[in-house]
Amino acid sequence: MDLSLSIPEAQTTTVKGDVGWTSRPPARVRCPRCGDEISQTVRAPIDCPGCRLKRPAEAFPDFELLAMRCPVCGCDMAFGRRHPNVIAVPEYATCRQCQYHWELEHF
Repeated sequence: MDLSLSIPEAQTTTVKGDVGWTSRPPARVRCPRCGDEISQTVRAPIDCPGCRLKRPAEAFPDFELLAMRCPVCGCDMAFGRRHPNVIAVPEYATCRQCQYHWELEHF
């Protein structure tokens, strides 16, 4: 699903956008064991190249999120949570370079 407008706080229009956790942009998380950065896509297991720590994709909220990468241009995205006491994962991410926007669909 393409979004026609980004989040109101951004005051910009998007070029392209997606909605839903299965469309989440790729992320980089920190390994709690060795501190290395781990690249992870939404369905891939979290597998540390340094110490070989392996966790299922569902363990994503347990890791420190370092960055989300824009699937359109590859730049790091601004991301955040609107309901930090309720939802443990990012709820939106916007690329400042190409204006791609992703939203977590929740009700």
